[in-house]
Amino acid sequence: MPAVGIWPTIGLLRTDDKRTRLATLATLALAVLAVLAVYGPGSVLTGHQVLLGADDVDLHARRMTFAREALWGAQHGLPGWYPRELLGTPFWSNTQNFPFLPTRLAVFLAFQPDVAFSAGVILAAVLALIFTWLFARRVGMSALAAAVAGFTFACCGCYAARVLAGHLPLLEVFPSLPLLLWLTDRVVREPGLTSPAAPWKSLLVLALASGCLALAGHPQLVIYALATATAYAWVMGSRRRAAMASLASLLGVGCASVVLLPMLLLAGRSTRVLDLGPASNDVAMPYGRLLSFFLPWRDGWASIVRRGPWQPFRGYPNITYFWDTFVYLGWLPWLALCGLALLQLRRRQWPERQGLFWVAAGSTAFAMSLPFWQALMHQIPGTFLRSPARLMYLVTFCLAMAAGAGLDRLARLLSGRARRWGGIAVAVLIVVHVADLATHARAFLSPRNRTGQPSPAETANLQRMVGEGRVGIDYSLDSPHNRKWDDVGFFDSFALARPYRFVIDTSGLPERRNEQQIDAWEMRPRTLTAAGVRLVVTMKERSDLHLLQAFADGLRMYRVDGAADRARFYRLDEVEFADESRTHARLRDPSADLDARLWLKPAFREPIAAAPAEVSGTPVVLYRRLSSDAIAVAIASPEPGYLRVLESWDPGWQSTLDGHPVRTLAGNDTFLSVAVPAGRHVVTFEFFTPGLAAGMALSLACAVLLVLLLLGSARWLGRYRPVAQVQSPRYSNPGEPRCPRR
Repeated sequence: MPAVGIWPTIGLLRTDDKRTRLATLATLALAVLAVLAVYGPGSVLTGHQVLLGADDVDLHARRMTFAREALWGAQHGLPGWYPRELLGTPFWSNTQNFPFLPTRLAVFLAFQPDVAFSAGVILAAVLALIFTWLFARRVGMSALAAAVAGFTFACCGCYAARVLAGHLPLLEVFPSLPLLLWLTDRVVREPGLTSPAAPWKSLLVLALASGCLALAGHPQLVIYALATATAYAWVMGSRRRAAMASLASLLGVGCASVVLLPMLLLAGRSTRVLDLGPASNDVAMPYGRLLSFFLPWRDGWASIVRRGPWQPFRGYPNITYFWDTFVYLGWLPWLALCGLALLQLRRRQWPERQGLFWVAAGSTAFAMSLPFWQALMHQIPGTFLRSPARLMYLVTFCLAMAAGAGLDRLARLLSGRARRWGGIAVAVLIVVHVADLATHARAFLSPRNRTGQPSPAETANLQRMVGEGRVGIDYSLDSPHNRKWDDVGFFDSFALARPYRFVIDTSGLPERRNEQQIDAWEMRPRTLTAAGVRLVVTMKERSDLHLLQAFADGLRMYRVDGAADRARFYRLDEVEFADESRTHARLRDPSADLDARLWLKPAFREPIAAAPAEVSGTPVVLYRRLSSDAIAVAIASPEPGYLRVLESWDPGWQSTLDGHPVRTLAGNDTFLSVAVPAGRHVVTFEFFTPGLAAGMALSLACAVLLVLLLLGSARWLGRYRPVAQVQSPRYSNPGEPRCPRR
């Protein structure tokens, strides 16, 4: 078959008939418009309003603002450290803070943070539709059936519910499964057909897609997608082709090591490796919630959902269960699945290999999402791939493909007079399905006005109150001041273990408590003062803090008396050397003064060189934050001792004393500390992302191996053969040739 422009190359169309091409493109265009109509209300598309996403307002928009301030400000670079939560935490090495996913970078560069969420939601939904359509077309579905499958997947409850929840990193990777399957299928089932160079091109695109997806801020769905695509390669292709596809994906992920290795090292020093209890957002798919496949609102819903009259969500521990278990995707996929099963039973034959794979994949994912699998995972120390209910992502895709396959098979069975009336019935069924799915999805869209800028006078007043200290503002408060200053509270899935334990111990919270978000209102005054907090803004009432102002809407502003200085010098008689267990026992002791003494491990005992007495009187300490990644402290002390800075200790911090490198210690097993001799000195701390150099080397090595793989692909996969020599397998569309299985 001669090539027709660009279409055979990208796999959209496989026909020389101009009318057929136009009809196919029109079908895809209508599906895209339908998705835009669902996720892009007119006020949003025109820029007058933006979509509300709870987590986006509380988390992602604030961190995008922080990144933009650094990139376009004096720093002109992406910070390695984020000082505005939990005594400081690594920034870009945590891909949930700033993912390098190309779609996120596109909306980050093109839109302001409050608009970027709406753009990201619409872009991801359209891509999910297009990639599902491309994959469905490759496996033999008609254009209309593929469009129905794509629309079902893009507008399913797993995606729509997370729009209002604001789970932007999860939404961004929603198209990953159909994308990887489409590219994998191009390698394992049709190499060398479109051009002599197709094998290496297909492998290169697969590797690039795998590497880009590995940079996403939500790795869980990407891991599911990569595993499914790899299994698909081994089931549908020959061993040689499956090995090539798997190796290309692996090397593509390896090329992203410059980001992944720092992220992996961060996970190893985060709360994910602590022996904590089950996380509150570690949700399995409850057996009772399986009915939500058919009756999505039977258990109620969150109050922010645009559906009335409101019925509170009931019967489950917390509202997280609603967001993670809303899986409605209409009745059509289930009817199609039952119809396909009955047809196979009637013919007394097993489904073809393609169908068997999706039955097995969907069934496996469904079983692993249930509570019994979660109970098995809890036997493993640490927290890995929490919330197995998210495996419904794979189940949803299987059902969406079943919807398309059922419509496609029904169209093939219709003939004669039944074809006309059957076509009308199918059209009505599709319209009802689209309307039903769109109605449920639109319940999770809540357009709102764009946020304004804080007044300069109010900002200046708060700055005077905070000074060099910290604040404690409820993360859920939609205020332009939130996370503008260093905050002791946090909302992070990869919180550093040391400061997390400091907060838990000093506030007397349960030792095995496993939370990704804790606000200042939950912390005792001793925690707030030890962390240097001077101001707490909350909707909660506190009787142990000095109330500055109460507002009509219930907002309260408290002053924290006796807040510790950001930097303090401790004389040698104010330092105690104790092991980690004794240190944390002191931190949990309510009678222990957290600022009066500095506790260090015995291994941190430093031989401090004697120096001539250049200074008399009490020690003087001047703290200055040069940037998010750099701190400078000037010290004048008549005797030696230790400097403590209220910033989370992390192996990425490197310190110097008068320009000479010194060891950075963990004071109170939490804070930056160094030994300082008597006299006048300047101590600097600078953060360098751990694992960056090793990650760059590993990325380069994987890139070299990938080039070698591509150079040898033509020989290993077989060279180009004319289409006339290729046979077509069963169940493929007429005029769509495929390679026979070797």
